[in-house]
Amino acid sequence: MSRVLSLITFSIESCHKDEFLRRAKEELKPYWEANGSERYEVYEEMGPQGPTGRLVELNILSDRDAYQRMSQFVRQAGNLPNVAYRHVREPNFQVMELVV
Repeated sequence: MSRVLSLITFSIESCHKDEFLRRAKEELKPYWEANGSERYEVYEEMGPQGPTGRLVELNILSDRDAYQRMSQFVRQAGNLPNVAYRHVREPNFQVMELVV
């Protein structure tokens, strides 16, 4: 069985971090899980020396087709939760397939 992990790592000013985490829980989690993600989480990025100050947004999708559908949805949707992402800087996108 395989899963696709979509990770976005980004910076956010510390004064906006609590607001983003609140919106991630209240708005983004239900939004992404209603639009194709099996699981949505946000974590603090950890490096070898501890927290890096960046956040990691994780979407777990059932397979490659689900990832393609979500990608298409993002390109076409007119109702993306832009307010939650307004202070995000320097995003780094990664997509990985997890085969179990």
